[in-house]
Amino acid sequence: MSVTDLRSGINVSSVLAEIGISDAIVRKVDTGTLSAAFIAEKAGRRRFLKTHLDSHGQETLLKESVILAALYPEELSPQYVEMCSGTDKRNWLVMNALNPPLFDYTFDEVSSFAVELTSSLRGFKKVSLIPKEDSILTLLVEAWAALDNLSSHKLISSEIHRSVRSHLVLVDNEIGNYAPCICHGDLGPNNLMSDGSRVFAIDWEDAFWGVEGYDFLFWLTFFCNRKYYSTDIFGKTSLGKPLECALVVMILLLKSELSFRDGSYHANSLNFNQRIQEIIAFQ
Repeated sequence: MSVTDLRSGINVSSVLAEIGISDAIVRKVDTGTLSAAFIAEKAGRRRFLKTHLDSHGQETLLKESVILAALYPEELSPQYVEMCSGTDKRNWLVMNALNPPLFDYTFDEVSSFAVELTSSLRGFKKVSLIPKEDSILTLLVEAWAALDNLSSHKLISSEIHRSVRSHLVLVDNEIGNYAPCICHGDLGPNNLMSDGSRVFAIDWEDAFWGVEGYDFLFWLTFFCNRKYYSTDIFGKTSLGKPLECALVVMILLLKSELSFRDGSYHANSLNFNQRIQEIIAFQ
């Protein structure tokens, strides 16, 4: 069956033939900006197919494939398929398809899961796939620029500016005391999937050199997870409450900058000041 993604002009037929399921039923699924993805089903088995849209996406796809193979070699059976014949030079990640979990995970469960991910990748051998510049220090530099930009557009108040600045200074002063480790970089509800019995972290395109606990803190910044906010929100990692709070502030600042750039902030139910202030209140 020939299926074409109209957005990118990608034809799935060649990879279906390569993995031996030419007559599979295929449907398009939503992904990020770097990739296109499909679900192919044949004889009751569902496979997830993902490919890149540009050269940067090709690099992140290889990184993702290798990390998934290191974490879940048996459960997901991930393959990196290089299509080098004819005019099709497109590469693919192929693995067992998963489903969204049937229930939400609590922040205690996600905290433990994030630690488990970090521990599982401690012996990861192909570290060259994650450039040294893809690091939490780079995010910190971007956060300082975001603070200046949002302030210049009067999207955060002078009071919040002062508070955010003090939190970024804390990150700058303290983050070097912690060993860098491989982090997911985008551990949110949509990237936690299940096979019906256990949870898996998918979509490792943004994997980078962070610190243990970062992925859990990133998960906290999703709007749907505000329901877990309380005085117990911090203290779940080895970083200590002040640094945890400072990193969440940094992540929210970076997300705010992104929503400002793409214009999506106009639809937000809380403004940037409110989102940042509600986190600072729990430190």
